[in-house]
Amino acid sequence: MSGSSDSSAPRASAGTSEDVARRAQDIAQELTNAHTTILGVAELMRSEVDSVEARADLDSIMEQARRGATLTRSLLALIEGDPAAASTPATGTPAVDLSGNESVLVVEDEAPVRDVVCRALRARGYAVLEAQNGEDAIAVATRFNAPIHLVISDVVMPEMDGRALFEKLRGWYPNIKFIFISGYTRGAILPRHLEGAPAHFIAKPFTTEALSADVRRILDS
Repeated sequence: MSGSSDSSAPRASAGTSEDVARRAQDIAQELTNAHTTILGVAELMRSEVDSVEARADLDSIMEQARRGATLTRSLLALIEGDPAAASTPATGTPAVDLSGNESVLVVEDEAPVRDVVCRALRARGYAVLEAQNGEDAIAVATRFNAPIHLVISDVVMPEMDGRALFEKLRGWYPNIKFIFISGYTRGAILPRHLEGAPAHFIAKPFTTEALSADVRRILDS
C-alpha cells in the first residue's frame, strides 16, 4: 500500500496526537512492505542455492526480518488499538503439495511486494497475472480470455481499492475467490473495506510459503 487518501485513519492512543500517530502508521506501512519483500526474496534465493553457508546466512536474514516485522506489527497494533494484531508473520502450515496450474491475478501497488508474490506463485506453476491497482486489474481481467480462479489484492490502493475491485469482479465471475492482503490490521480496515465481503485476509508481512499454503487451501475449498 503506497500513500493514498484513505479513511483508515489511525486511532491515536492516549497521549499521542493524530498527526504523530498517522506519521508512525505511514512508517510502519513502509516497513511492513519492506519486510514482506525481504522475506520473499530470501525464500526464493534459499530455494536456488546449494551452499549450506549461504542457506544459513539467508535463514539469519529471514529471522531478523521476522523480528523486525514483529516490532512493526506491535507498533501498528498500538496505533490502531488492536492488541490482537501484534503477532509474528504468518509462516504457514507445510502442505504435501503447494503447486498448482490455476490462474491467479495479483493486484498490489507496491512493485517489490507484487514482484515477490508473482515470482513465488509462478515458481509453483500458477498462471500469474499482475496489476498495479484496481483499475489496472479490471483492464487485465478484461483482456484475459480464460477464467481467473483467484485474486490476491491489496486492500488500500489508489484509483480503485480492493473492496471496489472485489465487487466489480464478483459481478462478472460469481465463483471467483479472493484473498485480501494488507499492512493494516484487520481491525483497522474491517469497518469500511472488508465487512460483509466473503474473502480471506492475510496480514503483511508474510512468507511466500505461508501465502502459497493459503492459496492452495482456498483454491481447494
